[in-house]
Amino acid sequence: MELKSLTGLRGLAALIIVFTHCQQFFFVYATQNLERFFQPLVYPANKIAIAVVKFFYDGAFAVMLFWVLSGVVLSLKFFQLSPQGNRSEIHAYLFHAAFKRYFRLAIPALLSVLGAYALIRNNLFFDNQIAALYAGEGGWETYANWLRNIFPDTGSLSDALRSVFWDTFFNYKNSTTYNPVLWTMEKEYIGSIILFVFLRWFGHHPWRRIICLFMIPALVLTHLTWLAAFFTGILISDYYVVYRYDGLQHLKGQPAINAKKCINMMQSRTAIFISIALLIILIGLPKYNRASDMILAAVVVIVSLLSLPVDRFLSSRALLWLGKISFGLYLSHLLLVASLSSYIYLQCIDGWGSSLSAWVATLLTLILALPLGWVFYILADKPAIRLGYVLKPL
Repeated sequence: MELKSLTGLRGLAALIIVFTHCQQFFFVYATQNLERFFQPLVYPANKIAIAVVKFFYDGAFAVMLFWVLSGVVLSLKFFQLSPQGNRSEIHAYLFHAAFKRYFRLAIPALLSVLGAYALIRNNLFFDNQIAALYAGEGGWETYANWLRNIFPDTGSLSDALRSVFWDTFFNYKNSTTYNPVLWTMEKEYIGSIILFVFLRWFGHHPWRRIICLFMIPALVLTHLTWLAAFFTGILISDYYVVYRYDGLQHLKGQPAINAKKCINMMQSRTAIFISIALLIILIGLPKYNRASDMILAAVVVIVSLLSLPVDRFLSSRALLWLGKISFGLYLSHLLLVASLSSYIYLQCIDGWGSSLSAWVATLLTLILALPLGWVFYILADKPAIRLGYVLKPL
């Protein structure tokens, strides 16, 4: 069962994160500027317009979407094998999937850290100069300090290697990382291992869904929403496999009628357009906790799986290619933003002003980030995938 729509969705999530870091470097006053720009609109039209724009750089939502997608994709094969497979063979699959997960993540992370190390050694990061633009401004000193410390000023190759092979996955610290986007890797790896362990011990249990439904709010309440996202993905994958193989035959009476109505509605282009517009607005609106992001991410994944119009859109050739390079794009784009894009921004700002310079730097980032992501895919992501096949059980 190849879920092409989720590949395209992963590509869009990676693109949102690229926009997020461009906003953090070049459009620092985005919130104030948006409020001023849309002020002539009457309430709530102005708030809706601001939310739509903010959707495109809501990196927190995009990261949560990554974790829900990981939960779905990593548990999908288990639920496909479970009905007819031999349990010992399924458990062997889970063990090897957990074993190779570290290498799958570490090899691309290594290339990104080596790239960051090379840029640091040659003084090609300009985050300090960007931070200097906001230092001393009222209320912006904290932001300037964050920018100033986003990359280390100096480093050694041994420190870089230790950070990628150990710190990134087992002891992540902002002060020791060579690539700040790697903060998600520790959670990605730990969440993956917990997912495989859960499937090993509870995946065949008839109460597994009830256990998941209990675990999700419990993890949210203990501020482990990122881990709850993995369990949400497990639940979606479980139900989706049943739906794909059995349809709605397992449902009777009113639940079956309601489910058919929902699925039929998702095939209507008008209903889907309205639903997507509503989701974009809800994602862009201010959220009070990460659980809101997780719920919205789960809804987006479900719509992507069940709606044929959305599936066709996300399975287009361009989005499938974007999804293929999404991991490389995620790992490499901040290096580009903090180096060449920031240099261009600083060179243009005196003559062109901050606004036009920001658009130029962002456009340059988009033009170069995609081929750079492709290079990362060829040099690191693809070999890591190939290694996964080598490590498969015989």
